[in-house]
Amino acid sequence: MEAKKPREMPDEVWKYVQDLKYEDWKTSRKGIFAAEVLGERRHESAVPFLIRALKDENGNMRERAAEALGKIKHENAVKPLIQALKDEHWGVRERAAKALGEIKHESAIEPLTQALKDENWGARKKAAEALFKIIESLEEKQEQGKKLTPEGEKLLKAISLVKPHFQPKESEDVKVRVLHAALTGK
Repeated sequence: MEAKKPREMPDEVWKYVQDLKYEDWKTSRKGIFAAEVLGERRHESAVPFLIRALKDENGNMRERAAEALGKIKHENAVKPLIQALKDEHWGVRERAAKALGEIKHESAIEPLTQALKDENWGARKKAAEALFKIIESLEEKQEQGKKLTPEGEKLLKAISLVKPHFQPKESEDVKVRVLHAALTGK
């Protein structure tokens, strides 16, 4: 069944959404390019189509879809991006973690904490960077007197205990391990 163009979606965005589908290697490159353009356009109406592309059989397409969702920063992308943290392709996991850091949603804290133990160093590093972005967002919320979720409070407490001990030139690996230990107690 052919998808219909949402009323609020500009024709230019719809053109790229149509390119997300492909039949062979020539059109898959076109689809990957389309996902990149949709991320740059940052039009929220593309989110459901990019979420669908997160399940594509092509790992490069899934990577670009995750990246685009991070640029659009829509809350509806959080759950699918959390699922993408378990993708078989390390590049997808890495970009999903980065995207979750861009969205800064507190529901991503626990899955990103688990991603700190990913077998791939790049995915672990992006998970840590995402958590640090969420921490910045939580600190701003706290300063404004806004209520935090229990996960958010736990993350701020954990980082307050370890952050003073980070050295200016501390290696990324050490920061990832310390952050994981502070959050999990392991």
